[in-house]
Amino acid sequence: MSAITSLRNPRVVAAAKLHDAKHRRAQWRTLVEGPGAIDVATDSGAAVIEVFSVVDSVGATLVSNEVLARISGTESPRGPIAVVAIPERSEPRNVDTVVLWEVADPGNAGALIRTAAFMGYDVAHHGGADVWSPKAIRAAAGAQFAAHIAPIAGVDDLPVASTIAAVADGGEIPQEVARPLAIVLGNEAAGLPKGVIGAVSHRVTIPGAFESLNVAVAGSLLMDRYRLLR
Repeated sequence: MSAITSLRNPRVVAAAKLHDAKHRRAQWRTLVEGPGAIDVATDSGAAVIEVFSVVDSVGATLVSNEVLARISGTESPRGPIAVVAIPERSEPRNVDTVVLWEVADPGNAGALIRTAAFMGYDVAHHGGADVWSPKAIRAAAGAQFAAHIAPIAGVDDLPVASTIAAVADGGEIPQEVARPLAIVLGNEAAGLPKGVIGAVSHRVTIPGAFESLNVAVAGSLLMDRYRLLR
């Protein structure tokens, strides 16, 4: 099989455009990089449209290293790279959930989704980073496809017994509450809006010697704490 070497190849151009949120929304597709993340997507039933690889393998489109780097958007991509259909939008469920409220960094969003999938939490999101961006999927190792992810307009959309806002100070120590629950995490710089804090049933602060934690670390600690309280 001859490898695709042209950066102007229409399939290469179409794949590379999926780094743009506008094109992801229009095509309802994204990029998944690395064999582990691709396995998670396929094992979860996601539709794989095409796989680009520098190694000749069954079912993959053979490309040069330069083409793979163009699709990845990085100088040293970890191939293969797959074009994968984004799952249909879901509704929030009546189960323990972590909420990404305007979490802006795709790395933080991905890390939280990966932890949620590992610990058995659903994920809800409002604004912030696109949870289906290639960067967020790379940070989550493809966990988006294993987790139940739903967009929400407000905390009232969550059909849970307790809603818990994570705040930097002034909250209670994490303790048992009525289940199921939703842990609401805010923007890295601004935290949660006052309206969201006022709308939840509980506010919690992780006790410690430093002013605050990275949102991915704080969210992971809270998910683990409430998992142990089940």
